Amino acid sequence: MVVVFINGIPGTGKTTVAHKLAAKLAVEEIIQTDFLKQVFRYLEHDEHAYMASHQAWRLFGEKTRENVLKGFKYCVDFFEPWIAGLANLSRQRLQTVIVEGVQATPRVFQKIVGEKIGFFLVNDEKTHRSRLHLKNRKRTNPHNLFTEHYDVIQIINQHLTKQAKKNGFVIIKNNNSNRTVKKIVEELNGLRLRST
Repeated sequence: MVVVFINGIPGTGKTTVAHKLAAKLAVEEIIQTDFLKQVFRYLEHDEHAYMASHQAWRLFGEKTRENVLKGFKYCVDFFEPWIAGLANLSRQRLQTVIVEGVQATPRVFQKIVGEKIGFFLVNDEKTHRSRLHLKNRKRTNPHNLFTEHYDVIQIINQHLTKQAKKNGFVIIKNNNSNRTVKKIVEELNGLRLRST
C-alpha cells in the first residue's frame, strides 16, 4: 500500500485530481487539508490553525518574502502531526491513501513511513487565475482574497516548487485533470514495478 501526496498552491486542481484518482484506483481514503481546517474549527483550535496560509504573513508584520514563508510554515505546523499521523495509520491498516492540500507539503511528506510518492501540481498563470476565479465564485461568501494575495500565493508556489524538486516529487502541469490522473497512475505503476 502506498501514500500518495498531491501538493500545490490553491487553484491548481488538487482536490479534483485527488477525487478522480481515488475513483480510478478504488481508493477509499482521501485526507484533505481543507477538511482538517474544519475539524480544527470544530475543536476550537487556535484560530490560526484554520486561517488561509496565504494570509498568515500578517501575523509577522509587513508583507515580505520572509514573513510570507514564516506565516506559511506557521500554518503548516498545525497540520503536520495530523497529516503524518492519519497517513501512517492508513498504512498500518494496509490501505492506500491520498493526501491532498497546500499543507500536504514535501516537509510533511518526509515524515511518512514506508512506500510513498509525491506529486506537485502547477498551472500556467492564465489557467491558474481562471481556476482561482471559478473557485471563488463557487464559495458561499465570495471574496477577492486570491486575487488580492496572488503575489503571496506565488511566493509560496516558488518555495513549494523548490521543496518538491528537492524531495523527489513528480511535478505535473495540470491543465487537464484526466491527463494528470493518467500520468499519476503511470507513475504509481512504475513505483510498483520498482518495488517488486
